[in-house]
Amino acid sequence: MGAKTSKGANETENKVCVKAIDKRSIGRLIIKLCGNEGVEDTRETAALRKLLQGCITEIEKQSNKTWQNASLAIYGMDGTECILQSGTGRKKFVTHLNDKDEVEILPL
Repeated sequence: MGAKTSKGANETENKVCVKAIDKRSIGRLIIKLCGNEGVEDTRETAALRKLLQGCITEIEKQSNKTWQNASLAIYGMDGTECILQSGTGRKKFVTHLNDKDEVEILPL
């Protein structure tokens, strides 16, 4: 799948505005960027899918307030860049796979 997102009412080329950053909004982003589960993934798409699925696990460990008015910058191996933003996006986070291939979400 392509690295760029389409432009809709609440989207720009690489920024997707959502009501809340939660497992549903990340799940929709997985489908948009990687396709449905079961499709044959490239190495880059598989890594991006793993990263986004790991984000779901990590954000559920924190309070919902953490993800209100927040933005989460996501960077894939192939240069895919996407920002998932709720509200004003005042609280900024970035996610990546660390050297142990585990998902980390870090505040900026």
